[in-house]
Amino acid sequence: MAASSAKRPVSEAIIIASGQRSGSTELCLGLAAHRCVAQFNEYFHNGIDKKNGRYQSGRAHEYLGDAKWRVRGRPGHLASSLSAVRSRAQIEIDKRLAERGEPPCGPTGVAIVFKLFPEHVAHGSAYWAEGHPEDKGKRAVSRDQVRKLLQNKNITVVVLERPAEDRKCSVDAAYDTGNWGNNPGENHHVNHTACKLLVRTSKAKAAESKAFTKTHDDWFDLVRGATKSAHAALRLEVPFGVWTDPRRTRNVLHSIWAAAGLEPHG
Repeated sequence: MAASSAKRPVSEAIIIASGQRSGSTELCLGLAAHRCVAQFNEYFHNGIDKKNGRYQSGRAHEYLGDAKWRVRGRPGHLASSLSAVRSRAQIEIDKRLAERGEPPCGPTGVAIVFKLFPEHVAHGSAYWAEGHPEDKGKRAVSRDQVRKLLQNKNITVVVLERPAEDRKCSVDAAYDTGNWGNNPGENHHVNHTACKLLVRTSKAKAAESKAFTKTHDDWFDLVRGATKSAHAALRLEVPFGVWTDPRRTRNVLHSIWAAAGLEPHG
């Protein structure tokens, strides 16, 4: 991956365009280790966390309240709602820094980071809706909204893509075992030989895998197509194997922070 060395204004948001079981949670948390970054996890997820009854919005509810923050999904209001969330995050971050006697990030010095999956997009994933009925109706934004968002010059887009076949097997393993552990060593790096063999010997599994792969490919085509524009957000490609290599983690984070206009950290 490569990023421009030219200093640019701090991005309002760093969007990790990825899919489940791709190491995106670790990347989101890693980027949020920066003193001027606030993480919002799956910002466009409308689901309810069954453990505590709160929206799975990362930390969005802490800034806007459980009900008010949901306005972010209204058509035509994505960019302005992100700016509002960023402003609230900046106030909170600078307050915390002041308590520690550290310099503030300032009104234009904070970036928010969150994940964007095909499951967050209207008609984004037939596999998700048909395979897991309990998740129906939880998509929040349209493809057109996503396209316009990714073309916002104040956004940095990080494309984190894991091969569709490996990701599908990892998703299935998580559902089968109930283990959604976010440490790549727990699931992401599992040898999915048996799963892949089943896909090759079962017509039903093969059809399921084909549908999943189509959704996967359509999603990344949308992301890359939207960010081709000269006025589009800065896009960085982070290969799955690079991000999950412990020897390269630090370099990946610093490259993204720099691309987003943030000062070096740590």
